Amino acid sequence: MKKGAVVGRLAGPLPTFVGLFYAAQMRISTAQGQPSYRFSCPAESLRAVGALHQALCGGEVPSAHDPEELAHISFLMDYPDRLAKRLLPFGRAKAERGLPELQLGIVPLTEGARGGELAPAEQGWGALMGCEVLVVVAELAAVSPPPMGPEPGDRALARIIAEAPPPKPKVVVVFELPDEPAPAAPSKEGEEPAPVVPRVSEGPARAKLGDSLAASLLPQTQAALFAARVEPSYFFSWVAVERGKGGAVRAKRRQLFDAGGVEPLYPFDEFQALVLHLGHLAA
Repeated sequence: MKKGAVVGRLAGPLPTFVGLFYAAQMRISTAQGQPSYRFSCPAESLRAVGALHQALCGGEVPSAHDPEELAHISFLMDYPDRLAKRLLPFGRAKAERGLPELQLGIVPLTEGARGGELAPAEQGWGALMGCEVLVVVAELAAVSPPPMGPEPGDRALARIIAEAPPPKPKVVVVFELPDEPAPAAPSKEGEEPAPVVPRVSEGPARAKLGDSLAASLLPQTQAALFAARVEPSYFFSWVAVERGKGGAVRAKRRQLFDAGGVEPLYPFDEFQALVLHLGHLAA
């Protein structure tokens, strides 16, 4: 089982991403005809991750104030349909057949007791030790126009990558938006508006957009990746929001007719692709 970590600002996009990541994994693992993925969370993390998920399902945009609570969250990600688990009944494959491929911990970035630069919270360092897969969560105000300055956690993220011993971890960058991005205006009358974020299947276009955004939003992180000869992959996350009474921001929800209840309105295709991608990185 490989170790991984999700790193992002406690006072930024990290709580929302973790809540959506949990919601997506529940939906994937319980979908009919989807026996190829399952996940679990340790008992000590269920209260914290459950609170983030319930906030989203209740129409709230979640926040977190205690880094210890988020640092206790981890996801055990299991891909039981992997070839090694099904067809190789000996050696290492036999020993690891019942184990998840990836344990993904949460590392909040916080200010020190006296303020100053952001750094991994003391409780999150354990997930970084021996980390082989790193998910970087960065706050993106809008895809267009491009960001004007670096993300506050850029320097801390760059240091994590630069100081990681070889072999360097494989890196996934997730850009967290404050709302569902509006589609781009069609170039010709009568055409369907194109999505501002290229579809998951459009790999080259997504890589080009991701590199462009990282150049402005994560310049030091991008430089550290280049120096380490690590090529990141890019994903996009958001929860659609609306204005409630008094102008309060509320998370939109949708009805789950097949399973009952509600879930936040978010890009499930992005998260489904992310879960699959993480499985490939951990294989």
